[in-house]
Order: sequence, then C-alpha cells, then structure tokens
Amino acid sequence: MSKYIATKLHLALEVDPEESVLLEMHQGAHFVIDQTLIELLSRSDVIGCIRAMLEAEIAHLPVESLTLEFEFDGVRRFVLLKETSQGMVAHVASMTKQALEVTFRQIHVRVDKIGVFVDNHCSEMDGWCSGFAAQIALLMLHTRGIEKEVIEPTKLNAKRQATGKIRIPKHTVVRIGSVYDREGRAHSVGNGRHLPLHLRIGHARHQAHGPKHSERKWIFIPPVIVSYRPDEEAGEVKMPKKILAR
Repeated sequence: MSKYIATKLHLALEVDPEESVLLEMHQGAHFVIDQTLIELLSRSDVIGCIRAMLEAEIAHLPVESLTLEFEFDGVRRFVLLKETSQGMVAHVASMTKQALEVTFRQIHVRVDKIGVFVDNHCSEMDGWCSGFAAQIALLMLHTRGIEKEVIEPTKLNAKRQATGKIRIPKHTVVRIGSVYDREGRAHSVGNGRHLPLHLRIGHARHQAHGPKHSERKWIFIPPVIVSYRPDEEAGEVKMPKKILAR
C-alpha cells in the first residue's frame, strides 16, 4: 500500500461534489497515465498499432467504462470513456488551479484503420483529449514494457472520511516499466536506462491453427518499448515523481 497518490480527481470533486460526470469517474475503473508514456504514445506509429488491433479484432476498451487521467499543458485532464455498440463516447473534465470545466455533451469517438476521429460538437482540445485517451486505453494493456501499479490509500481515506473529506479513489498508475534491447532482453526503468525510446510497432499476422494447421486466424503481435543502448551516452528514463496526497 502506498501513501503516495497520482490522482487529483478527489480535488476536482471538492470543487463540484455534485457533478454527475465526476462522480461516475470517481466510482469506476481509473487509470492515471505517466507523462513519459504520454510522450511515447503520442507519436505517429501508434496509429499503425491500432490498425493492427482492428485487423486482429481486439480494438476494444479493457473494460466497458473507464477514466483516464493525465496532465497536458499544465492542465489536469480526466476523460471518461465508454464503449457502446456504436463506438466509444467520452466526457472530458479539465482542471487548473483557477477553474474546473466539464463537458456535458457526449463526444463520439470513432476508431478505424486511418486513425482516431471525434465528432465536431466539442472544443478542439476536448476532441484531442478524447481521441488521445482512446488511443492510450486501447494500447495500455497490449504493449510490452508498460507497468501498472494499483494504488488504494485505505488508511489515508479513513482519516479523510473522519474529517468529512472526499475519498481518494482507487486508481492504477500506468507508466513505462521496462525497456527492451536489440536481443529482446527487458531492462527495468529507473537505473540509468537510455533514451530515446520508441515503440516497435505492433502488427497483425495470420496464425495457422485447427486440424493439421489448415485454418488461419489473425493474431496481434503487441508493440514493444525499445531502444535500450548500454553502449551509448544518453539521458535517463526516470521513475515518475510521486506526489504526496493532499
């Protein structure tokens, strides 16, 4: 159990404790994305990975409804994503030190082999956040090297509840955990591992199966976080900064 937390969702609820979108975020599956992973998954090769997931018919959210939380341009973003028979829908909440904004209209997100698209009935930034959150949600359980840490501050919440404060939600921190070298060996992050990093793109391929391997099916070969270079000078991939709960 960690006394440190990565979420700020409880702080958003302190601003507006009756907001239904925030309450739904607070009660459901909740993932906080580390900044280094945001930088890695915002590159163009991500679309190739998602295209392969579509071919393998696994381009679905890990759960029916989830919240992704991340920081962008100094603003904390919370994206509630749901998967429906018509595709994904999103709500976005944005929080700064000065204000909290929540979208009331559902933002429709469409994923196809060309890319990730959103409808036009939202701001440009809310549309970007919705599409980007969809990309991360699709890839975070299908990428080798991504680490997930569940944080449930039970003792801290008991103290907060005793003083009438809003409970800090259970959340999962998603970060880069391992980097793979040219031989496919995994190296843990945090001990001088080298940059730059990139995704070795995921892809779909036909796999033989069935009687005498006479049948074929598409399978997904997941992307891999690579570029560990022990023989070159470069920067480090540092462990994410932990923030003490407030």
